[in-house]
Amino acid sequence: MATSSLTKDFQEEMFNTVFHEMIEYLQGSVDIEEDASIPTATLITGVNMPDHTGVFRSLAERLRAQVTAHVAVLEAASCATVQATVRTMVRQLTAAGEPLSPDVPVVDEDEEDDCLLDVPDQTSRQRRAPATMPALVAHYEAAQETVASPKKGSPRKRARTAPQRRPLVVVWRDLEAFQPRVLQDLVLICSQYRSRLPISFVFGVSTCASAVHRLLPQHVSARLSLHKFHSQLATHCLAEMIDKVLLSPSMPFRLGGRALRLLLDIFLYHDFSVNNFISAYKFCMLSHFLWSPASALCCEPNQLEERVEELTGAQVAGLRALPSVRAYLDDLEQEERHTLQHDGVFKEWVLHMAPKLHSKHEELLVGLRCLFALTKRLPGALLGKQFREAYNLALLHALPERDEYKRTFQLLSMLSRQELTATLEHALEAVSGSGSALSTVLRTQLDRVRAVDDRPTPVSAEESSQQRRLVADTLKQATSRQSLRESLQSMGAARNARLNPYETLRSALLAELDEHLRGLIVQPSKWPFNECVVFDDVSLVRRRLVGAPRSSVQTALADPAKYLQCTCCQLGDAASIRPTMPDLCIVYKLHLECGRLINLFDWMQAFRAVVGASDDDQTIQARFAHCVAELQFLGFIKSTQRKTDHVARLTWGSC
Repeated sequence: MATSSLTKDFQEEMFNTVFHEMIEYLQGSVDIEEDASIPTATLITGVNMPDHTGVFRSLAERLRAQVTAHVAVLEAASCATVQATVRTMVRQLTAAGEPLSPDVPVVDEDEEDDCLLDVPDQTSRQRRAPATMPALVAHYEAAQETVASPKKGSPRKRARTAPQRRPLVVVWRDLEAFQPRVLQDLVLICSQYRSRLPISFVFGVSTCASAVHRLLPQHVSARLSLHKFHSQLATHCLAEMIDKVLLSPSMPFRLGGRALRLLLDIFLYHDFSVNNFISAYKFCMLSHFLWSPASALCCEPNQLEERVEELTGAQVAGLRALPSVRAYLDDLEQEERHTLQHDGVFKEWVLHMAPKLHSKHEELLVGLRCLFALTKRLPGALLGKQFREAYNLALLHALPERDEYKRTFQLLSMLSRQELTATLEHALEAVSGSGSALSTVLRTQLDRVRAVDDRPTPVSAEESSQQRRLVADTLKQATSRQSLRESLQSMGAARNARLNPYETLRSALLAELDEHLRGLIVQPSKWPFNECVVFDDVSLVRRRLVGAPRSSVQTALADPAKYLQCTCCQLGDAASIRPTMPDLCIVYKLHLECGRLINLFDWMQAFRAVVGASDDDQTIQARFAHCVAELQFLGFIKSTQRKTDHVARLTWGSC
């Protein structure tokens, strides 16, 4: 399987464009004047992208590989104070694998706070370089002197061989999470050292660029030279991932319509995480190969013959019992169906039918891309705004029988010559690289549309004389104004019903295109042996990937042995209570026996009766109070003002 390589390549290319622009900007930040503002790249990621960790990890790796080895990534959790921020930043910038300057003293970890204030302690044992800005300056200057320019030679040669200054890049991963005071002080500190250190910033902003100005006052933001860079939207990343991974020709495994819709719903309504979508896709693949016996034929086409030869009698019987195979065999004649009952003949038939699964899927994609390109310029977005919506619709239903498909051709039949030409050009561009016969059909239709004359057909003299005689007869037969109006309207409608050459050609072309698309867009569930490559067990995916915290919490409180896997908590009756159960479970099951208001004293006495009187009263009260607080935190009870010694119950039945 090429799943790992495909997903890895996709994740590397996901933010390739924005990273390339940022790297070019940071590479040129060294040439900025030393007393100028700090070059700052503001990367706007958006609030609905939880893959920030992977994005900034990839950004830091690219910066170290292409810009400089001096890169620091700051997290808000470890930068609560200016002192901690400077310490973290300097340590990461000096950990570039370059030697330290011998003039920089090293001190112990315990004296680091004194080093930040430049307070020497001669009695301490020297071990580590101080994490201070002067130490960073000394380290950077020593690193630049390691490749010194030659003392001999012309000034041009010495200038050409002189070491190039590399910037120091500080990445603020989530700018809004930092303390404003810490951010302001560090910007001011770095601006003071700008003449000696070519420092550059990268701000990771989740909301909008104005967040920088909300966190920094004007006298601080004036020391920054801000440049905005927008990351790719998570929905666009998902569209590329589906096109490059799920629909890749080298991927024999496919998702069914219901499973794909569930994964899309989790992505769109829960987390917007492309990495989580990839993980869920891998889970579906593992489940298919683990639980489906038909997955033995889910392989590359060149491996299919070997897999079929290795099939056992039980596996052949399982393949013959597949719903799609049974439906196909029922349509055959009795003699041919009886012949396929022999395992050898059935294996030969499998070798003939199974390779068609990949070709049928390619034909489905070609037809869908053509149809989606045709509907993209039509009003209403009949098949959705993204190709994944059209693809999912084709997996779930017989698309040519849907109203969306019929409405598409109704709208196409009303396009003008220029609009139809542009639409056919987009459809031809969508399927041009597939090598399908549909591209030849579209190219021929496009040439015919361009060559047709859309002017109305001139009326012959004989037809003109017939129309004049008809009008005269109508005027003679008219007995009232109403009858005359109706007669003239019917005559005008009959005359307008005459089609010009373009309209006649348009009807013929759309009928031909409809016939080709109906042959390509076939629902995968109708393919024989589709269960071998298609996974559509949506109940398994929902049970494993979609969390149900409320039911899980209630199950854990009512039957703790289900999760603890211990014998001391096993219940013979679901309503029984054992003293060996956790205190929270005992209190929870006791509160199920109460009404809307629960007396705390009676509740505690029942708890004491269950757990026994081995502990003193204060210990029992403390254990009970702790459990009541936890139940209130979980939302099962709340305090009430009606009675001071009571609490109100909030859940009933299975709620």
